[in-house]
Amino acid sequence: MKKILSVLLVLGMVLSLTACGASGSSASGEDPAPVSVSDETEVSASASNDPEPASEPVAISEEDVIDAFKAAQGYWFKIEGALSADYNDSITGTINGFDNEFYRVNEPGMSTYDELVNSLSEYVDASFVKDYIDTHEMFMDQDGALYICPAGRGDDLTLAWVEYSVNLEGEKGTLTLTIHRQDYFDALDDWYETGETDQQEFSFTVSDGHAVFDEMVYVYMNPEEAPIAGHDPDSLEAALIGLLAGTWNDHDGHSYVIEEDGSFVSYYNDEENSKGYIVSSRSNDGSYMMSGEDFNNTVFVLGKADDGSSVITFDSGSIVFTKED
Repeated sequence: MKKILSVLLVLGMVLSLTACGASGSSASGEDPAPVSVSDETEVSASASNDPEPASEPVAISEEDVIDAFKAAQGYWFKIEGALSADYNDSITGTINGFDNEFYRVNEPGMSTYDELVNSLSEYVDASFVKDYIDTHEMFMDQDGALYICPAGRGDDLTLAWVEYSVNLEGEKGTLTLTIHRQDYFDALDDWYETGETDQQEFSFTVSDGHAVFDEMVYVYMNPEEAPIAGHDPDSLEAALIGLLAGTWNDHDGHSYVIEEDGSFVSYYNDEENSKGYIVSSRSNDGSYMMSGEDFNNTVFVLGKADDGSSVITFDSGSIVFTKED
């Protein structure tokens, strides 16, 4: 009996040693480094604290900037006097020290102070918008209702057409607006470009996927974006010079024969005196300038005599030439 117990004890020890060796050995015969719970926690925490990759800024095009500017102009057109108002609901306020009637604004989405600020701030900096509204006497905020004194100005009729250029660098940029000017010419009974231009610049920042301008002024509403055919500066010059084509005489034997292109020949007692050319001032005052042989920059004016006939005058009207029929 004792012999059997001894054999069983030895066999148990062998099996125990074999099992420990199988579970604790590696292919190399070396024990692997134990991984503690705290080590796993540190690895997990380190991974979770890694900064997330920065999101790319929303890319916008030059056309997007121009569209945002047009949208801002639409809002500024409204606050220049086109806001819808209830003329049956009015209060009295002062503008420049004088009493005026203010009417309750009922424009959808712009009928309270906060709504107006929020709408205008979509495309224009909010601090500028608030300052604009707060410093313009045409608005009154009373008990949460917005009132306006409709005193909008008319559009600038000297604006013929506009063109845009955009300088975009990252999330900031500038929109440059070039305005081509026109004038009404009584002698032509129409509007023509004068060739004069001026520019306005509007800086902006890209926010919420579109341009938000630092400041804004009302310039136009739906202007032309290309020259009007037949009303460009060259057409104006040709039309003004065309008014002079013909023969002009004074009472002392002097005359001018002016061609459609502005070239002329002057005569004295039917003998050729000089030659030259004429350019217009492109002004509605009817003034022109002629230059030629032995003289330069002589100014004269095209006008009407008392009987309605066409005349050109020199030296403030002291010398008069009448056009032959």
